[in-house]
Amino acid sequence: MKVFRLHLESNCKKLVIMIGQLSMVAFSLWAIAFVLTYNPLYALLYKKAWSTPGHQLMSQISRDYASDMKTCYLVGLSSLANAIEPDVFSAEYPEYKLINITSGGGTVFKVDMFVNIMAEYFVKPDCIILGLQPSLLRDRRLQLKNHGYLDVMGLLSQKRFIHREEPEERYITLIWAEKYFMWPGLRPSLQLNRIMRVLMYEGQRFKKEQNQLSMKSFQLFDNELASSINLLAEKRFDSDMMDKFYSEVEKQGDLNPEKYARQKHIESLERLLNKSLAITDKVVVIVLPEARWARENMSKHAKEQFWHVLNSYDSNRGLTILDKSARFPDNAFDAVFHLLPDYRKTFSKEICFELSAILNE
Repeated sequence: MKVFRLHLESNCKKLVIMIGQLSMVAFSLWAIAFVLTYNPLYALLYKKAWSTPGHQLMSQISRDYASDMKTCYLVGLSSLANAIEPDVFSAEYPEYKLINITSGGGTVFKVDMFVNIMAEYFVKPDCIILGLQPSLLRDRRLQLKNHGYLDVMGLLSQKRFIHREEPEERYITLIWAEKYFMWPGLRPSLQLNRIMRVLMYEGQRFKKEQNQLSMKSFQLFDNELASSINLLAEKRFDSDMMDKFYSEVEKQGDLNPEKYARQKHIESLERLLNKSLAITDKVVVIVLPEARWARENMSKHAKEQFWHVLNSYDSNRGLTILDKSARFPDNAFDAVFHLLPDYRKTFSKEICFELSAILNE
């Protein structure tokens, strides 16, 4: 009996040692995957990106890594994408590489998140151009998982912005955030899977055309592997469409004054400006053009608080403010925030002229 007990104790010790060794191996593999995933070079995996906004953002950051030129980051939402034409900027300032960090959103939280992600990947631009409006001081859906931002965010950004999501989308985001933390290799694996599916599609060029599968056959959902995102407004003013837009905005409750300029929005704006000034000494805030309807029905609810924050920054700190909010009449816009093509080109030239004193220093 004594021999049996000694034998059992010996086997138990061996089992404990083996479990400890396996645990150390598992932890080492987890730590390696974690370090590889949550580091600046991870952005290079998204050099090739498709229509998912978060992946497009990372693709733009990877362009910065590959450039020896001066860089200027254009950071904002669809209203900024519809205000500045990259081709006009590049023609005026060929010595700068313009990094376009714009997407749909409608809330200051998203612009704040963009600059946070930039800081996590240690980008050091020569200039940041922020496109802002008072009406951004409100809640909107962030869609961190559906739009791919969770795939590229660091842990600090996740902690800061997941709780800003609407409750129904926050639940899904938290599930995926837990998966990504427990299995850090999952994030790069999903991107590698997309790359492989595109390579399989492109490899069909050696087949006869009638035997080739469509891109749709390689997608997990519609437009997953589409080449780009179109944020640009249509070519003409449509009064009927604008009336529908007004009604939709009212239905969503975006005319309610209590929705705007709460403390969390003001703190987000301050953090956005502070973080931008921390990573570059040239920050230009363009208070973007809005239709009069938007200024009188939406932005007015946050205008005082918005300008109180902006005016608290001394110009000596490197912050330049260009107020263009009332620059154009209502018929220059689509959806009250998006400049139509002719006005967009005019505005781009005007802004490039005003930037000359800053960018040519």
